[in-house]
Amino acid sequence: MRFFHHSSSSSSASPISNNIKGMGVFFFCKDCDKIVDVIPVGRKFVYKCSICKTKNVAFGTEKSIRSYYRVPEAEGAVTEATPKTEPEQAKTPAA
Repeated sequence: MRFFHHSSSSSSASPISNNIKGMGVFFFCKDCDKIVDVIPVGRKFVYKCSICKTKNVAFGTEKSIRSYYRVPEAEGAVTEATPKTEPEQAKTPAA
């Protein structure tokens, strides 16, 4: 059985941006309440916010993060624009 040495120095870890290798993974800090870049902590799926340095970070696809945490489209990464249609006005019959 082999044992691997785990380095405990997390200060040398570089921040991970939301454009992580084009994979579509987004990170949301629950304390900052916005989409942020993160710093990995150890080898597990634990991340620290690069702004407030807390570990209260969720990750997922852009669609899931925006719908669950109700992040507006203007904040964070740019997404595909959807065409807006004007509401139809009620037509009244001419008398």
